[in-house]
Amino acid sequence: MRPVLAIFFVLNICFVYAQDKQDVSSCTQTLTGEVRDKITTDILSEAIVVLTDKVGTIIETQMVKEDGIFSFIVKCKTEYGLEGKKTEFTSESKTFTTDDKDGKVLKLLILLDKGNIDFITDAKAKKVIADTVSKIENVKPITLPDPTPNKIERPISEPV
Repeated sequence: MRPVLAIFFVLNICFVYAQDKQDVSSCTQTLTGEVRDKITTDILSEAIVVLTDKVGTIIETQMVKEDGIFSFIVKCKTEYGLEGKKTEFTSESKTFTTDDKDGKVLKLLILLDKGNIDFITDAKAKKVIADTVSKIENVKPITLPDPTPNKIERPISEPV
């Protein structure tokens, strides 16, 4: 009877281990979210959202439509990167790790900002910059006297 129980015990452990392995590989979650303007909170259509693995390899790319919504199917217990980008905006990147709950829905908000770089398109602003540059260019450099003398002088007490 003992060998039968031992075999049953070993088979049970193998079955549970195999089922756990199968559950991890088939466990998926849904990552969904919106892309919005950081200042106005308006939805940003036609933004690009890129899903990457932990080393930066692109898994999937989506362009959001008028609703600004993106959606990806992701694996459980996995580290990902997510980047949102749009022309004239500073891109935003996030990293996250999924847990082990199958069917979970994750929600992320991507907020894009115009950033600290302002491109000058205003004619008045261009003139201010041009005037500032010309003032800088017209500043005369300070010249210091040459530290080496032009001629060698002899002391007076020496005969010629």
